[in-house]
Amino acid sequence: MEYMFCSFVSMATHLDQPIQTEQFLNCCRALSEMFDKLSASAFSPIKSGFNTNIKLINDKYLTDKKRYSTLEAILKEEKGRNYHTSKGSASTELLWLTRSLIFVSELFDNIEDKPTFYAAITAAYEASVKQYHNFLVVGKAAPSKEVALEGFTINKGDTGKPGYTGCLYDSMYTYNDALSDVCSNIEDMFQKEADITIMHRPPS
Repeated sequence: MEYMFCSFVSMATHLDQPIQTEQFLNCCRALSEMFDKLSASAFSPIKSGFNTNIKLINDKYLTDKKRYSTLEAILKEEKGRNYHTSKGSASTELLWLTRSLIFVSELFDNIEDKPTFYAAITAAYEASVKQYHNFLVVGKAAPSKEVALEGFTINKGDTGKPGYTGCLYDSMYTYNDALSDVCSNIEDMFQKEADITIMHRPPS
């Protein structure tokens, strides 16, 4: 996570306030770059949708940066016009982008414990977006766990240094805690402002 120019960790410290649109999109763009570092071929489908979501939300933001400075403002404005559930609305794009972020969060949660990176991807997919579409990374396209972990580092070969992998997982969990908090905040916003559940989860 060291190479990311914008991190959800900094955003998560301000969740008592509405999420700033520009900061959120910058953090999502940084996360999108991670897909190529992990495996461009394996994550090509999700990255394509991810970047489309970002672009369409950004297009809305650029029409009036002051008015749409927060995600909440975008949702409220489109909800007021009964447009928030329409295809191509910024709110719909934000809903799908958040689902993708939840998938990534589940992936980070599973990498250390699963025997392979593909097993971690599968577990994350089944715990998140499987109920909404039939996308799944093809097994042969998924890199080994060792290669995947290299994608989180700045310098190739760092994971071979004594103690580095443990530190990398610690950093990943810190990042993921923040990502999860941001996702929960957006889910709460959709539930409160539009009575929409972004991610249906089985009862615990």
